[in-house]
Amino acid sequence: MVISFMGRRTRSGTVRRPGSVGLRGLRRAACGSGVAAVVGLSACGDEPATNDSTPVEVYGAGSLAVPVESLSDVVSYADQVSVVEVVSERDLSPPGGQNPEEDYVPREVTVVVGETLWRRPGAPASDDRFSMVAFGSVERPNERAPVGVVGGARLEVGESYLMALAQRKEGWGAYPMSTLELDGDRTVDEVGGQAPPPTVAPLAGKSLDEVADIVQAAKPDPLAVKYGDLPPAERWQAADRERESAGP
Repeated sequence: MVISFMGRRTRSGTVRRPGSVGLRGLRRAACGSGVAAVVGLSACGDEPATNDSTPVEVYGAGSLAVPVESLSDVVSYADQVSVVEVVSERDLSPPGGQNPEEDYVPREVTVVVGETLWRRPGAPASDDRFSMVAFGSVERPNERAPVGVVGGARLEVGESYLMALAQRKEGWGAYPMSTLELDGDRTVDEVGGQAPPPTVAPLAGKSLDEVADIVQAAKPDPLAVKYGDLPPAERWQAADRERESAGP
């Protein structure tokens, strides 16, 4: 499997071209982008991390169709930021064409939405309860190793999270790289021993009241506001086309 990146302009003005990297290159990509899925402990370097001399498998993740560089991206392309609780999970069928030696089992989790701290103007409210696909596990001899995302919170039944939500054509789900674990009414300040992704870094280690103030003060991309009637990916594409046509 591979992880692919959509071509898009970064804050520095450089363009990230469409493309993909294989499993060997996935960890190096993860260290720069924070979007690689890994099994077990994660670490940056040329070789996969190890745990008790067992290689940590690196597994591909899907392409990102929306930007994940700052909190501004969240308030531009997500629809709301809420407290959610994971109430159930179930295994899904492995992806078609999967290498049987990899034995990856994806999951579907069901969440209940609690307090909403921010909603994009004009956006619909999420369902009170919905299901979405989440990282699953890799079967190994005599064990099942959970799959997570570098710098991201893995969703576990019975736990609560601060989550940016977005409505896509297929339904409601988490905005990428924009979930933090909750410890009571405060967000954690690291994820899996690593700094949280830049989309939610300003919200880490904060009370829910502080989170609400910070998110509500964040400024969206004016072009995203202009195309606010479109789903997140299409909104980003429309904004990016207009930005590109306007030139430097």
